[in-house]
Amino acid sequence: MFEIYSLSPLGATQARTDRFVDFRLTDRIDRTMARMAIRQNASPRFASSIKSRFGICLPEPGQANIGAEVNVFWINPDVWMFDADISAFEDLMGTVKSTVKENASVVDQTDNWCRFDLCRAFSHQVLERLCRLNSGTMKKNMTCGTLVEHTHCFIWCLQTKTEFAILAPRSYAQSIHEALMAAANSVTEPSVY
Repeated sequence: MFEIYSLSPLGATQARTDRFVDFRLTDRIDRTMARMAIRQNASPRFASSIKSRFGICLPEPGQANIGAEVNVFWINPDVWMFDADISAFEDLMGTVKSTVKENASVVDQTDNWCRFDLCRAFSHQVLERLCRLNSGTMKKNMTCGTLVEHTHCFIWCLQTKTEFAILAPRSYAQSIHEALMAAANSVTEPSVY
């Protein structure tokens, strides 16, 4: 028999964390994602089923809503991305689909995207070296699509100025990671701890 195991977007079996003075970069492989797009003849009440099931409302454009189990952020008109801990929602797509029924199309995005979390004081300076987004002015739970290394990514502000998540196509994970490392090295230095 073959032994099968999953690899992170960076090609490892475990998440990678890079530590710098006042900056940390983490490859988040513990998340699952599903994209939901409202169908043309959707019931106007279907959003209440999302609130009933997950305890959160669909966010407005450029925003994210954080729930106890599931997070949702806006990515396009009538399109949202659901994000959850993979250990709690192995089949996030199925859970969302059974909640919205025929009112929306739901697609699993777990292996299509990579997520890097940037934490601590230098986070927004690192981002500002990589894209035109003024991340220093982003408020908590704001989201924005932008180009990073010629690739369309989503930037999600988890905590004003100090915590951000970058979601990028999985096939660009190595390129995005290298760019983040180069930007981090330009604003701070590696930590010895």
